[in-house]
Amino acid sequence: MKRIDVMVDEKGKIRIGTSGFSGQTCLKEAEQLIALLQKQGLDVKTEDLQLTEEATKVAEKSSARVEGK
Repeated sequence: MKRIDVMVDEKGKIRIGTSGFSGQTCLKEAEQLIALLQKQGLDVKTEDLQLTEEATKVAEKSSARVEGK
């Protein structure tokens, strides 16, 4: 099951976590969510992007395939 968790701390900072997505589609989905929030008038900016260990492994495999071409 695909899941996007949105947490807002007491200072108004938003943290988005995803699970159940294949490859880097989680990044695209998070970007779409941010765009929707911005469209509603919220001032949302990406300050920091941290990939989980699982996403990092997928990215490394993807870049290894590209380099091998």
